[in-house]
Amino acid sequence: MQRVLLQNDAGPSDTLVESHGVLMAVMFVVVLPVSVVIAATFKRPQGSSTWFQIAAALIIIAGTALGIVAWQQSQPASDLLLAHIVIGSIVFAFAMIQAGSALIARPRKDTKYRQWWRPAHQYNGRILLLLGLANTFIGINEADAGNDWYIWVCIVWAAIVLFGVGKAIYNRRSAARHATSVPGSAAPANAKPAMADTKGPSSIEMA
Repeated sequence: MQRVLLQNDAGPSDTLVESHGVLMAVMFVVVLPVSVVIAATFKRPQGSSTWFQIAAALIIIAGTALGIVAWQQSQPASDLLLAHIVIGSIVFAFAMIQAGSALIARPRKDTKYRQWWRPAHQYNGRILLLLGLANTFIGINEADAGNDWYIWVCIVWAAIVLFGVGKAIYNRRSAARHATSVPGSAAPANAKPAMADTKGPSSIEMA
């Protein structure tokens, strides 16, 4: 099937396409990866993620709505655009599940359901983040945004990952120094670094 460009006279406006792309790129290239690093390596007050869950859900809903409108104006769709739509639908469903499970269905810590909810929430978030990133690359291709966009996405992700790894190493060393500084104590060989505050989620927050 012949590839259909999004920015053509018979398709959606540049503003519509760019608004959809910017919202989704900001979420999956910057906001969600940063939230993973914060959740994994910083201490946060209990309940501090509520505002983020709500804001991220609203942004994803808005970005998805813009994408639906753009798709309706881009008929017939290419095979790659159809893949972008299918993955985007899955991402939207995962995002709503992630936000709903954190805001509404989060079990109390003293219940047996917490041990099942926590890993499910974490892995759902990781899948959401990876699918969102993959769909970002597909969207860049479909919009003919140019190679610079691929480069910048990789640079931003690499910077976030390196910062997260560096912060995790710093936390591990700080925990070891703290343990050895206490008289009569030593850090156990299998001691884990102090990562996130146990009062908050340790995986992707909107994820």
